[in-house]
Amino acid sequence: MLSKFKDKLKVIIRVLAFPFLKLNTPPNFITLLGLLLSLVALALVNIDSVFTLYAILFLVLSSIMDSVDGYIAREKGRKTSFGAFLDSTVDRVEDFVAILVSHRIGVVDFYILLILLIGAYLVSYTRARAEALGITMNGVGIAERGERLILLYVAIILYFFSRTASLGVIYFLILLTYVTILQRIHHVWKNIGGKRHDSS
Repeated sequence: MLSKFKDKLKVIIRVLAFPFLKLNTPPNFITLLGLLLSLVALALVNIDSVFTLYAILFLVLSSIMDSVDGYIAREKGRKTSFGAFLDSTVDRVEDFVAILVSHRIGVVDFYILLILLIGAYLVSYTRARAEALGITMNGVGIAERGERLILLYVAIILYFFSRTASLGVIYFLILLTYVTILQRIHHVWKNIGGKRHDSS
């Protein structure tokens, strides 16, 4: 959904990316920086609950890096197949870390953690598998990664004010996640239907 508003968000991303552009920072370095920030967030919540707000801040910064690296790669003409692979791989790790942080804080229990994690990976897998079949998936689904992370962060913040409201956001996130999976499956079905294809 957010991908449909990229032109409007581009102005914000350009401002955030400006220091990295001035320093001519490699996109892959920014990708790995985002990963490091997310791991710092996880480390902080494991040390002591007093660091929870700082952990949330590091998660948000990690997400910002995820937007900035792609922007810089496009602007500097430094898009590479390995960069795209690295970015996608790191995204999966960061998704896991963000969900694990919510569990460590107490926002979700172990079973909800599994439901969120499986959903996040299925959303990613359905896109990757479809694109491997030559089907464009950009913008398909009501809740892409950006929307899901925003809802997760909102749930984490709400937890400190109202556990009921926080859990409500989590259930809403789960609903949107699995609706997105169904939408992507339906999109692929419309594009290839019953055509024979190697399933390996």
